[in-house]
Amino acid sequence: MKKIFKLFGAFLIAALMGAFSACNILDPNHGLEDLGLGIKVFFPTKVVTGQPMTINGSGFLGAREIVFPGNVKVTDFEIVSNDMIRVTAPAGIAAEGGKLVINTADQTAESRLDLTLGSTQVSGFSKQEGEEIAVGEQLTIYGQDLEFINKIELLDADNNPLYVDEINFYRKGSSEVIVTIPKQVLIGTFAGKIHTYDGREFSIPELMYTAAGGGHWETTETTIWDQETAFADWSATIVIGPEKFADVKEGDIIRVYIKDKGDDYNPIFKHVDSWGDWNEFQANKTDEDGYFEAPVPADAIPELQTSGLRFQGIGFTIVKVGLIQETWVDGGGHWETQKSVIWDQETAFADWSATIVIGPEQFADVVEGGIIRVYIKDKGDDYNPIFKHVDSWGDWNEFQANKTDEDGYFEAPVPADAIPELQTSGLRFQGIGFTIVKVELIQDVWVDGGGHWESQKIVLWDQETAFADWSATIVIGPEQFANVVEGGIIRVYIKDKGDDYNPIFKHVDSWGDWNEFQANKVDEDGYFEAPVPAEAIEELQTSGLRFQGIGFTITKVELLQDVWVDGGGTGGDTGPVAIWDQETVFGDWSATIVIGPEKFTDVKNGDVIRVYIKDKGDDYNPIYKHVDSWGDWNEFQANKVDEDGYFEAPVPAEAIEELQTSGLRFQGIGFTITKVELIPA
Repeated sequence: MKKIFKLFGAFLIAALMGAFSACNILDPNHGLEDLGLGIKVFFPTKVVTGQPMTINGSGFLGAREIVFPGNVKVTDFEIVSNDMIRVTAPAGIAAEGGKLVINTADQTAESRLDLTLGSTQVSGFSKQEGEEIAVGEQLTIYGQDLEFINKIELLDADNNPLYVDEINFYRKGSSEVIVTIPKQVLIGTFAGKIHTYDGREFSIPELMYTAAGGGHWETTETTIWDQETAFADWSATIVIGPEKFADVKEGDIIRVYIKDKGDDYNPIFKHVDSWGDWNEFQANKTDEDGYFEAPVPADAIPELQTSGLRFQGIGFTIVKVGLIQETWVDGGGHWETQKSVIWDQETAFADWSATIVIGPEQFADVVEGGIIRVYIKDKGDDYNPIFKHVDSWGDWNEFQANKTDEDGYFEAPVPADAIPELQTSGLRFQGIGFTIVKVELIQDVWVDGGGHWESQKIVLWDQETAFADWSATIVIGPEQFANVVEGGIIRVYIKDKGDDYNPIFKHVDSWGDWNEFQANKVDEDGYFEAPVPAEAIEELQTSGLRFQGIGFTITKVELLQDVWVDGGGTGGDTGPVAIWDQETVFGDWSATIVIGPEKFTDVKNGDVIRVYIKDKGDDYNPIYKHVDSWGDWNEFQANKVDEDGYFEAPVPAEAIEELQTSGLRFQGIGFTITKVELIPA
């Protein structure tokens, strides 16, 4: 449904641009010039020389100068739109602060709030001179006005400066900055530096930087409330029990996700028993797009752990509440390049009305240097793709300046200063003379240590392709098989299966049938698949794989395989285990199977029992059952989900003992079980 609305939106924009080009309805400034000059808000409200600022208001198109406290006039600034200006705080701002003023040719506007001047002071570090600190570990800086630190300078493996930008900091108010030591750091002993916006430098003690080994810090978010609750009037309240705060620490963040924000919006952190406002939380509460949050003060911890936390308020709906903490993850680990598909709707850019917007939720974990790669086809002579800001429709110059064109795609790295906007507004593309096939975010991520087997499912092909006659073919390139292993499964999802159905695995260059795949190909309901033979790996990695055939439509192709994730361990969970492999038809309610307790010897809380099926009928109704009583097993049924070709449910902790002594029964009607797997959590 979301895709339908996105496509509808794209068509609507195109229609509006054509029909109303005379009045330029898509111009974000259209009609706002009549509101008059005014300053609504500015951020930040405390600055130092050289710090970027944003001013919001109205009537900015005619702005000629900005006057800072101390009568410091600035004429070099960016008018983003009629209601937004970006400016860099100048030198010479009065120490006592004051109002911000904007002048046009005939109007003057003054801010309601005062702008104040900050001064960074560093008082200490979590590591002292001569101590060791490992890659992936965190260094905490203590002091005051630390919000003006904009980068940390270390050394890389070649003794060149290695900068950690502020977007990668974890800040605890203005008195603590936490920096994770990057993997590129020089392994050795040296002193780093702290840089601020106003050009000041502070020394970091001389520390011994070592390779990752024992573990690393990780930001985790635990859901402590997940019941959607409307706060329509003052009678509404929720209480989060003390058991949810058993491990809470000073500085942890309580984040409350909301929707339906009204004009009377007013959320309040409350004491549970007295219903009084919890002032320590309220004083540090911040509102963001889609949530509000506050850090946990030290003196609140005893009460949180004995009474919990109450929320009251009006004009919003709580969706969920998360507790965000820095936790130490034991064991080693490694960095791994991760590809995430962030757009998969084929979109033609035939004229300048075409546009797509990739939402901010796709950039939740984006990091500096990550690559945004846009796969394209149908490249024309007028080819011109542009990275754009979502709201202003302006060219995003930082991306454009570093954009490179390759065969079949264009891409650009993510600059540090783009991350906040990507995470709040997203990214727009506009242009002409090409078709976007998909967009990927490619970046290095830290994979936890300890070592374990992991089931991987990688999409190799996601362009729907009809095989209506023998001329139809697709080729999956060798880059998709870079990490393929023997025994991995190539699964081809299909629809529109005809009487002449005949799919064939082919060699790319010779177009000959690939007999090793064909001999082991199996057909299931909604897909066909074959395992990867050892002798095919080299050719897959140099030439790729072709499909040809007739009487079906390919919707996507996946590579399913178990891979070992390194990190200092020598064992771990295995991949999926088949616990039933006898095809069984559930044609009426007399049909049943029992999976014996010996199959659940090593079962754990959170493991998934997946049941592969085919021949799904209109009366489809599968049921997890207790073996002895034949009663419905409600804990499984309540969490059962149906997917294309299978249904599954996680193992609840309270079911383990019975699974290991009696096993599991299935009953139902309107399907055929082909196999059942136990998938480790």
